[in-house]
Order: sequence, then C-alpha cells, then structure tokens
Amino acid sequence: FSDIRGFTSISEQIEPEQVVLFLSDYLARVTHIIFKHGGTVDKFIGDAVMAIFGAPKSHEDDAARAVKTGLEIIELAESLAPRWRKIIGRSLKVGVGINSGDAVVGSIGSEMRSDFTAIGDTVNIASRLEGLTKELGVPMLISQFTAAELKDSIPLRPLREIKVAGRDAPLLVYTPQSILQG
Repeated sequence: FSDIRGFTSISEQIEPEQVVLFLSDYLARVTHIIFKHGGTVDKFIGDAVMAIFGAPKSHEDDAARAVKTGLEIIELAESLAPRWRKIIGRSLKVGVGINSGDAVVGSIGSEMRSDFTAIGDTVNIASRLEGLTKELGVPMLISQFTAAELKDSIPLRPLREIKVAGRDAPLLVYTPQSILQG
C-alpha cells in the first residue's frame, strides 16, 4: 500500500481540476513503477494505491520487487516535492506499507460487479503498516514476514515491535537502511 500524506488538505488548497490533473499524473507514474517491477495494481483508493506482487504471476523475488517499488514511489514523491511546494507551500510525502504472505486472490464480488483483488490478513497488515508510517516517522514499513523473504537482498534496519489492530501478536517492523541514510 502507498498513500499520499495529507492529501485531503492538499485537495482543499487547490482547484478541483488541479487535484484531478495532479492525481492522474501521480497515479500514472506510480502504475508505471509497479508494472516495471512485475506487480499488479489491485486498486486505487482515492490517492492510495494497493499493489500485489506474486499474482497473477509470481517471481522468486516478489518481496524484493515490492520493496524496490516502494522505494521508487518514495523517490517519485521527493522528485515532485519542489513543484508541489510552490503550489501548496509544502513537500509531497508518501507512506508505504509492505507485507508478505498468503492471501485469497481472484475475482471477488457479485454477479453484477466483481474485481480481481487480494484479501486476507496479509493484505490487512500491509494496509495497517502503511498507516503506521506516520506514527513511526518513516516513509516505509516492512513486516518481519517480508524481511524474512528478502534474505538480506535489501539492507534493512529493525525499528521495533508494534501492535497492529486486529492482531494479538506484535510484529517486528523494519525500514530500508537506504531511507535512513538519505
């Protein structure tokens, strides 16, 4: 999951046409990044994006692909920041949450309307991690499950164990070392 920080207040400060132009441009760029790394755009939820890696096509390194995608989305926001600082008086920031594990993937819905999507605890954790980036003050949080899948291919720094809504056991979360050095 990725989400633009403070998008509601951004959209209050600019004209609706500017919001649509900005969001369309941003989401097109994010989609390109996701596709470049072999991911699937599951859905757009306003300014948030849910992407999945490993379905409908899986790769041995789906966890690394997801993290690289997240890093590029953060870089995209940083590259757009000067332009948006001129328009709204502040930089553009994003939060990214990544989790790995099993999920139910397929066409879910009714006979009248359905979507190809992923559901389950794995998806819920990723969403919660994205939201917790604000609280922990980092642009990306990675679960212990994704960290195990990476097998040291991307240097990570453990942050702390956190309690995630809807789960009894705490999770150890990480962030990429490169974010802390930047």
